[in-house]
Amino acid sequence: MGEALPRGLEIRHAVLDELDRTVETPEHGRTSTLDLVGADWALFAGPHGAPWLSAATEAAAALDITLSAHSAPDGTLPGLVPDGAVLVRPDHFVAWRADRLAADPGTAVERTLAALLGREMSRMLTDGRPRQGTTRPGPLPAG
Repeated sequence: MGEALPRGLEIRHAVLDELDRTVETPEHGRTSTLDLVGADWALFAGPHGAPWLSAATEAAAALDITLSAHSAPDGTLPGLVPDGAVLVRPDHFVAWRADRLAADPGTAVERTLAALLGREMSRMLTDGRPRQGTTRPGPLPAG
């Protein structure tokens, strides 16, 4: 699997060939992880981590931040497992990683972002359903 992406490590350039087509990409559909991070938060999910993508989008909306979510083909980011995720800060450093799909990815991502931003979690999901569990950020999920 190669070297993992531990928290605190700056994300490296990796060419991603097989992005979903919702992303504008230069050079025949190829782009760099650094281009995708830009000046905002970014979440990269493994090829079997689609629930992380919607979870990140919902969490960003609930916390009113800008975050882009991308599926990374297997093997393009060292240590990103097929159903895992990596959250990258706007300064391009890894803030958090999950080595497997959480039972509730929405809560995991929102709790992590809320803790990193020093905010409370939203009380409701974006579709109006009450969020289960605590409304205050607790310890960061393992990963």
